[in-house]
Amino acid sequence: MFKSKDSEKQRLKAEKKALKKELKELNKSIIDIFPIIDEEEGFFKTTYGYMNIYQIQSKEVYSLNDDEKEKHICDFANFLRLYAEDVKITCMQFPVNTYLQQENIKKKLANTSNPMFKHFLNQKLRELVFLEKHRYNKEFFIMIFAKELKDIQEKEHFLFRLSNESIPITSIDYEKRIKILFKLSNQNSKI
Repeated sequence: MFKSKDSEKQRLKAEKKALKKELKELNKSIIDIFPIIDEEEGFFKTTYGYMNIYQIQSKEVYSLNDDEKEKHICDFANFLRLYAEDVKITCMQFPVNTYLQQENIKKKLANTSNPMFKHFLNQKLRELVFLEKHRYNKEFFIMIFAKELKDIQEKEHFLFRLSNESIPITSIDYEKRIKILFKLSNQNSKI
């Protein structure tokens, strides 16, 4: 009777040990999951090569006439045909930033003594604070990828050569690229 309980305990211990080993294999470190290692010459070095992120300046398409819409569609299709390499186009929403406008209004408020002017400045300040809390800008980004540093530099030059008035592509600073990567990894978070 004691032997069966001991053997049962040993079997359970062996199963727990096997389960723990499986879980350790499943739990990967952030380096295994998140492929970015470092930044090198303005490009992100990843576990598979290099990548970079650029911003596509958006346009108000509802204000365009039919010919202009058709031109933009054709230009975008042509862009995708000519740039045959792997790209990822992402759309994200970022909160509206009105910090500089708020600081300017606060400076004007400090320097004025006219009560009517103060009233309108305070109203404008409240509007800017509301916009910053409740409004978002929809922004578009394009990511390019390459195995070697030289290849990604060539792809970047080609990308900017293909950029035109329909698809204006611009470089973005390091902090914004980090925010984009953070937002892609944590989609429910606010920036």
